[in-house]
Amino acid sequence: MQRLRRLSRRRSARTDEGAFVIEGPTLLGDALDADLPIDEVVAEPSCAPALLDRAAAAGAVVRTTGDGLLARVVDAVTPQGVAAVARFAPADPAEVRASAGP
Repeated sequence: MQRLRRLSRRRSARTDEGAFVIEGPTLLGDALDADLPIDEVVAEPSCAPALLDRAAAAGAVVRTTGDGLLARVVDAVTPQGVAAVARFAPADPAEVRASAGP
């Protein structure tokens, strides 16, 4: 939980670790669909078990917490019951060159 709090609140921590926080079941599902490397997931009991199973199958450490605890940890106005720590995907050199233009 401390790592989640630190990454949620400090830009320098995100930059130093090459990680970021994903908040909410929709964004977590999208990240899993995109095969982003997810390190850990923290979820309240109301979170869909199927989503947590997908995260665990993808290699994430899944932890459950009490209702309302995420509101004190993440920096969201309206916490959505699940938050995850993901690592930035390494850049594909071909995509970098293409986006740089001529």
